[in-house]
Amino acid sequence: KMSILRKLQFISRLSQISSCKVAHIPQCCSSSITGHEKADKALETVTGGRIFSWLQVYEDVVGLTEVREAQEKVIKAEHQFLDVQEIRREKQKLMTEIHAELKNIASELDKVQRGDDRYLKLLTEEHTIIKKENELKEDIKVYEKQELHSFTALSNAVRESHEKERSRTERTKYWSVIGSIIGAAIGITGTSINNYLRMRELRGMIKESTAGGVDLKNIVAQLSDTMKNQHHQITGFVGDLKSLLLTDLSAKIEDLPQIDTAEQTIKIDTKKLLDTVGRNNEEIANEMKDIKKLVAMHSAEQSENNVIYIGPEVEGLLKNTESNLEWKMKMNSLWTATFLYGAFALTLPVLYQIFKGGS
Repeated sequence: KMSILRKLQFISRLSQISSCKVAHIPQCCSSSITGHEKADKALETVTGGRIFSWLQVYEDVVGLTEVREAQEKVIKAEHQFLDVQEIRREKQKLMTEIHAELKNIASELDKVQRGDDRYLKLLTEEHTIIKKENELKEDIKVYEKQELHSFTALSNAVRESHEKERSRTERTKYWSVIGSIIGAAIGITGTSINNYLRMRELRGMIKESTAGGVDLKNIVAQLSDTMKNQHHQITGFVGDLKSLLLTDLSAKIEDLPQIDTAEQTIKIDTKKLLDTVGRNNEEIANEMKDIKKLVAMHSAEQSENNVIYIGPEVEGLLKNTESNLEWKMKMNSLWTATFLYGAFALTLPVLYQIFKGGS
């Protein structure tokens, strides 16, 4: 009897403890970010303590907060269901012990005579145990209902957690697609801007080069027009001279043998004069090459040392070369003038005879 009463008291205390357990279920979430304390402290120091708020915003956006709350509900419902189930099992076990005790009392009552004082004591104990049995039956019914309700709540919480997890997965997928589209748009925009800037720079360079080319084309066109004009003038002059000299020349050339002699003399003198002028030009060209070599040598020395020094030998050589060049240029001019005057003097009588005979 005493053991049964103690068990009933134990069950009442267990029900009180279970209610306290349900009210103090630990949180499933943790304040840790990476799982390493040092890494978490480093991140918190670098971000100035804002890493947790940023992480919370991210979890709210992708739906992790809702999933965590659903998981907390599942854990809470599971603890409540296990506690109620444990209490119900204890009461069921106690009910089995009460039934065994009632059987023992019934067997003892059959052995004890009704007039014995112990018979009354056994009846009193049986009455007390039957009252406890009735109370225990009511408690078992209540806890069975609570167990069923807790199981239903646990099933609903698990289903809700699965729905939240599925929703979070879909939301994460959509956010990934949106992020990919935004990243691609930003990349395309940046590439387009970069290409636009490069093309603008290239157009500017082309415009500058085109402007320079236009100036060059204008200069070339002017030079070409000038050369064409000079060519036309020279061609016209030569044509006029040929027409003047060759007028009726074929008809009179057989009657004037002296003209052939004079013409041959003019050709010989002209050839000699041209040979002399050619030799003078070759000598002048050779001396110009020597002068260019000296100037190049002194230019190289000037570019290396930035100091020009001309010795007396080089200075004398330059003076002699300059004097020879001036003398040969003067002689060349003199020979040219003499040739022209001689040709004119020899040609004038011939022309006179031609025109006189023609008249």
